[in-house]
Amino acid sequence: MNKCKRCECLPQYMEQAGVLYLSPPMEPTFKSIEKALENEPFRLNQEDKNIFEIPLDGNNAKRLFRGLQRCLNDMELADTKCLFLPQGAAFGIEHMVKVTALGEFISVCDNRWFTDLLRDERLESWFQPIVHAESPTEVFAYECLIRGKSENGETIFPDALFGMARSSELLFFLDRLCRQTAIKDASKHNISAKLFINFNPTSIYNPVHCLKSTLRTIKECGVSYDQIVFEVVETDRIQDVEHLLTIVSFYKNMGFGLALDDLGAGYSSLNLLHRIQPDFIKIDLELIRDVHKNESKGVIVRNLLAIARDLGIQSIAEGVEQIEEWQWLKANGADYTQGYLLAKPSPVPPDPAM
Repeated sequence: MNKCKRCECLPQYMEQAGVLYLSPPMEPTFKSIEKALENEPFRLNQEDKNIFEIPLDGNNAKRLFRGLQRCLNDMELADTKCLFLPQGAAFGIEHMVKVTALGEFISVCDNRWFTDLLRDERLESWFQPIVHAESPTEVFAYECLIRGKSENGETIFPDALFGMARSSELLFFLDRLCRQTAIKDASKHNISAKLFINFNPTSIYNPVHCLKSTLRTIKECGVSYDQIVFEVVETDRIQDVEHLLTIVSFYKNMGFGLALDDLGAGYSSLNLLHRIQPDFIKIDLELIRDVHKNESKGVIVRNLLAIARDLGIQSIAEGVEQIEEWQWLKANGADYTQGYLLAKPSPVPPDPAM
């Protein structure tokens, strides 16, 4: 099977002056690009008159990009293929893997700091313990929570990282680097407990190829497959359930554990429960907040715990911040708990302390 170019290299951005090649998908898009370039220097390729060759440098890039965005709709930006080559570089077959969508190229150039972060692998894992509900000082597992680092050392939190990854069409690269970083950092700290590692199924195209680097990292770090639990996140964004089930089957066949995150946060996670058949469910923190004094939440969580027991699935309550919440969860049969009451996430795996 051929390699997927998305799995092999980050999209390029413009690091120096050069030539931007544009190949529009159809005649109307060709005309729209001509209109956007009416005040810009360009020529048509000698061998293929449907390909634009546009000189590009730091002085005209932003103006050119804004003109193209004004004249092309989102579909045209996605369907127009582009390639940037530094000045003096001759096109060769090796450049084919660098061909990308025009909209993606513009986004990557506009958000260069994020691409640099991925290239430099400026991520680190912070660890939060998951403890036995009956014995809250006994660590069962650690969830690996990702943080980014800016060039000046400031912490970048997940919402900013994943928001930028989506807008730049770089979700695959971020999600892959998060998995690799979690495994490497856990290995550095010699964690022997289970590791809960988030994965976003919408970022994986073909599990056999897209997860090769993750499997290689696991092998290099000497981590056993049964120590790792992959946690399905953002189930509300999943549109292709059959694709998700293919990924889940791949993980299970390899011997990894599987967890379904944020159960109860929406219809999608509940609907997936019987199809995924996870080893663990994580009950959404909004349901856990004040569960000891909110009758409606109590009924819902009590029934979720009962469903998990009946299906042979172990339960984890997230976001536990009050001792009364922990006491309620313990009394109602939760298997494990996680939250600030027990320990905050830290770059060094913390010991739980009630």
